[in-house]
Amino acid sequence: MSQKGFSGAMFIFCLMLPILTLLIIGCSVNNDEDESQPNTGVIGRTYTNREYGFQISLPTELIGWSIIEDKSIKGLLVTMKDLSDSPPQTIANIGVETLSVSLTSEEYLEAIVVSWSAEKDWKEESRRAIKISGKDGYEIIYTYKTIKMIQQFVIKGKYVYVFTGGDFAEKFEEDIFLKIMETFRFLP
Repeated sequence: MSQKGFSGAMFIFCLMLPILTLLIIGCSVNNDEDESQPNTGVIGRTYTNREYGFQISLPTELIGWSIIEDKSIKGLLVTMKDLSDSPPQTIANIGVETLSVSLTSEEYLEAIVVSWSAEKDWKEESRRAIKISGKDGYEIIYTYKTIKMIQQFVIKGKYVYVFTGGDFAEKFEEDIFLKIMETFRFLP
């Protein structure tokens, strides 16, 4: 396998790590999805999901980006990619999981940090409390090997909404992911 192929595979693994972590710490996926639910999907540069009650868009200044509905991994709903990269390396995604136990955002943060810190090459860079669509949430920025990631999450009811963005550390632009996440809103 070439170095580029290995780096690409490592990058995809790092993006999937947060989703897999959700399953490890006791979250379960709601498998009662109604595939025929109206008004859920991608229209233009906006993804709306009525089942989980949220919407997120790609800001117009992110030229080359595309939103792709993604059901290849349980809990992952939508992936946003910079298609001007070849192959696409800058990736963001939204996942929603059903909590099997009641957790606060702070308890959830501590659970994922404990899980990830067992990884030898994982390093937390920062964390902070934030507001996401008017609700208390958290943001954590970390590196894993050559990949830098930002993750924001918020808990509403029995669901945890997880936004993950990442790129190779030398290319990572935090502002790109913050602009996307600023468009996230809960539906009335």
